Amino acid sequence: GLSVAYGIPFWEHEIEQGRVLYVDMELDEEDLQYRANWIMRAMGIERPIPGKFDVLPLRKQLNQWRRKSRSTGRKIDPFDEITKIITKSRNKYALIVLDPLYKFLGDRNENDAGDMADLFADIDLLSTDTGAGIVLGVHFSKGNQALKEAIDRISGSGVFARDPDSILTMTPLDEKQGEFTYQVEVRLRKFKPLRKFAVRWEEPLMVRDDTLDPDDLKGKAGRKAEYSSNDLKSLLPGDGSGMKRDDWKSLAAEKIGIKPTRFSDLVNELLQNGEIEKKQVGRYVMYSVVNL
Repeated sequence: GLSVAYGIPFWEHEIEQGRVLYVDMELDEEDLQYRANWIMRAMGIERPIPGKFDVLPLRKQLNQWRRKSRSTGRKIDPFDEITKIITKSRNKYALIVLDPLYKFLGDRNENDAGDMADLFADIDLLSTDTGAGIVLGVHFSKGNQALKEAIDRISGSGVFARDPDSILTMTPLDEKQGEFTYQVEVRLRKFKPLRKFAVRWEEPLMVRDDTLDPDDLKGKAGRKAEYSSNDLKSLLPGDGSGMKRDDWKSLAAEKIGIKPTRFSDLVNELLQNGEIEKKQVGRYVMYSVVNL
């Protein structure tokens, strides 16, 4: 949020600057302001400028809405109330951050697909009514996250993995990568794929660190493979002419010893990371390297 408000690159990616509203349902107002000031100083923002980054602390207000709902029997929708506050302020926001999302669940069950579809419909309506992009803070489910696909690590219904246009997951790396290090995997619906990268907690910021291995997840089962997706990609022609899947698979088995099931996993990984592309050429599907 602060990166967008002040035009500061986020994890080395350029952003489009705009006014930001941070809606917090978890912290006391004093704690929230202290934390915001702490992070601003670390980012080099010495004098906050009014009108760039607005904070809406609603923890106490949420309790008041709940009491009123119980006493009157009329349900108060937090999204309606937030929209009213924004409309009354006449502020034009580029980005609204809702943190954390579970505070907005109300009577909904996060494991129920219908309830979560209803929740995301409210979020989409908030975006439509305000013209702002919406950022949500959610948590992982319990258990070893390294054994799951990135989008399956999010707690609750699969709607969490299907509805958002962009998903950033942060998963702990193995201890040998250092304390408080994380893999960042990005799934994008509308934009060019991004490769996985790693960040390190340097209090109070998460800082990108390209010296870390983003694939070395904490709790990853088994020994590290003797080959990687890069080894598989290196077998494709460098001139961009491409190779048929069966020919590529045979070459991988002959040159590297990759088994068919592992071959499919690595191909999918390369496609998801945007490192290769597949296209129909005549009667064949050809795979070729994407020059990023």
